[in-house]
Amino acid sequence: QPSVTAVRGSPELEEQLQARIDQYREESLAKLYEGQELLAFAKLHFNFDAEAIAEVERSLKEALAPREEQVRLDTVALEDTISYREEQARLAELRKEEEAAKLARNALYQNEHLPSLLRILRCKGSIASDLENLGQLLQSMQANFPEQFERDKPGIADALAGCIEQRVAARDPEEARLTQKVVMGYLPDQPRLAQIEISDLDPCDARNLVGNGTRNRSWCTDKLAVGGESPEMVVVPGQIGKSMEKFAISRIEIRIADYNFYCQQTGCAQISGNPSLPVTNISVADANNYAAWLSEQSGKQYRLPTEEEWLYAASTNTPQVDDNVNCTVDSRGVRLGDKLLNTLSGRPNSWGLYNYVGNAREWVVAGDELKAVGGAHTDPKPECRLDYWVQHTGEPDLVTGFRLVRAIESRNS
Repeated sequence: QPSVTAVRGSPELEEQLQARIDQYREESLAKLYEGQELLAFAKLHFNFDAEAIAEVERSLKEALAPREEQVRLDTVALEDTISYREEQARLAELRKEEEAAKLARNALYQNEHLPSLLRILRCKGSIASDLENLGQLLQSMQANFPEQFERDKPGIADALAGCIEQRVAARDPEEARLTQKVVMGYLPDQPRLAQIEISDLDPCDARNLVGNGTRNRSWCTDKLAVGGESPEMVVVPGQIGKSMEKFAISRIEIRIADYNFYCQQTGCAQISGNPSLPVTNISVADANNYAAWLSEQSGKQYRLPTEEEWLYAASTNTPQVDDNVNCTVDSRGVRLGDKLLNTLSGRPNSWGLYNYVGNAREWVVAGDELKAVGGAHTDPKPECRLDYWVQHTGEPDLVTGFRLVRAIESRNS
């Protein structure tokens, strides 16, 4: 008997089974012919009765039965391996079609969806205008390319977080917070988006403010917790070659209006007079308390300027003082400087400071000393100059006022 050793579904197994079936059938047919011939001979030459003949026929069938059963079993096995092979071929064709479809989807993902996503993730301009497109694109990628999307999702979230933190928040923290909220809705299972850190910008850190205080609205203010804003500040450039960084300084002397707003909130004694005039007749302790209150309200650090800071901001890069200053002049019937003037009187220097010379002299800190610099409206005009100063006790008088400085919290520092 031929052996059957090949693997199911292989052509070799089909050949082996077919060979065995053919051989069994040939052997069975030969036995059948041989038995039929013997039976015919016996019927012809011997006087067998019907029962004897039937017994011989039964014996012949019994002898052929095992072979017929084996043929039946091998036929079933042959049909099974043919069906198996055909099924495997069908499945292989399906896999081939699926692989081709997968390659086509990958090509579509790589050539169409991914470039559109990368354009947004480059974070050029305002991402806010791309948020709707981003949502539609992510939804399409998730629906049509689930495997690729799951693979790339952490990287997409990380790129979006970097865009929001480094680009959007640097321009507009509020827009960054809104953008973060939207993209977290698109990718709710990505923790990187929830970890985005957004801090408010220092309003005085804008590049266009540095040294441009004379331009329209080229100054900055801080929002106060009680409402309202701090005094207007101009930004003085850093001093090249020295350790002085850029800083903000009041563009005008602190006004009665500014100081009285503080007193309304804290209960200190208000100053009478025109609100637009510089505040005088307060102590340096009062001025420091006002600066501390502004610091608390704004989250920035306000203080009196040092002598070096004041002189640098007042002199600018063109230290020539404007001749039109509010100091005492009494010549040929013309008398000037007999009173304080509006803090915006006169012309500013090139960095936007008004009345840095004359009007009210101003407190500065010089090491352990307190000075009043720049001269007052009661001083003769020759004494109204940048290098003029007097020591001061810090007690109230009618001709001494102040302006404030604060450091700038630069994202690039």
